[in-house]
Amino acid sequence: MTLYSFQNIFTFGTIIVMIFLLLWKTNLFYANPVLSLFGYNVYEFNFKENATYENRLCIGLIYGSLDDKQMIEYQILSNNANNVFYLRGVENANKP
Repeated sequence: MTLYSFQNIFTFGTIIVMIFLLLWKTNLFYANPVLSLFGYNVYEFNFKENATYENRLCIGLIYGSLDDKQMIEYQILSNNANNVFYLRGVENANKP
């Protein structure tokens, strides 16, 4: 078996392209890019009315997407420097 066979070079190139596409799709190189394949999105946000996290940049992981004005429920996943949360959008009670 030779290292420079067409099959080995093709496999290596395919893996590199797949990794590049996953990282490009997520726009976040520190996040797990495989999650994007399963429909998860990563957001950076700040809380408006939460004294604990008010002035800190937080990272949210959500299945699907969020609207700008949508209320969220959250659960903390990691309380390190980045404050990582799992988010879930909820219907606004005061819809017009």
